[in-house]
Amino acid sequence: MIMKRILALLALVLCITACNKNNADLITINEIVNVQNGLLVNDAGVRYSLSDHDMLSQLMSLKRVFIIGQIEPVSNQSYDYKLYLMQFIGVNVKDCVKSSEITDDDKLGHDPVHLSTCWLDGGYINASLAFSYNTYNGYQGVANIVFDQTRSTAKDLYFILRNNQEGKTWENESLSPGELEFGTGIYSFEYTSLLDPSYKGD
Repeated sequence: MIMKRILALLALVLCITACNKNNADLITINEIVNVQNGLLVNDAGVRYSLSDHDMLSQLMSLKRVFIIGQIEPVSNQSYDYKLYLMQFIGVNVKDCVKSSEITDDDKLGHDPVHLSTCWLDGGYINASLAFSYNTYNGYQGVANIVFDQTRSTAKDLYFILRNNQEGKTWENESLSPGELEFGTGIYSFEYTSLLDPSYKGD
């Protein structure tokens, strides 16, 4: 029995060592990619091919996806890396709302939203947002970015983050703390169509 345990432990150590050796050349990534023609392509144009092709069917209905995984360089003209996908989150892709086109300001809401991080890439304002929501119905916020046309110029663009939770927030909801949770979402707001084509930059 003792010998079996020793052999089993030795086999486990060898397996861990082998796995670590095989993964030594893999690069861990976490980024937003676009689903294009059966590949995942980041905003810099780097192309990833999923190692698990069955998982691709889950992504085909999405336009942009936040992924966490490991990549392996390959010699292939069709793509640049093989992707071992560990986790993915669908990205909410929306256009910015022009302030001149707002007909009902209250529809955009005045509820708080937590901005975890924000960055520009691929012609999008990308944002990771957190909302409080009711654990019973799963309702969470409807976020939008308003393009402030009054303040914006050809050089400087001004945006306002708005959130509508119909007042169902930590401050206003008449629920116990256990009935409210935080839910997160990743958004991409397209903004390049708002740029003045005559402006060439400094």
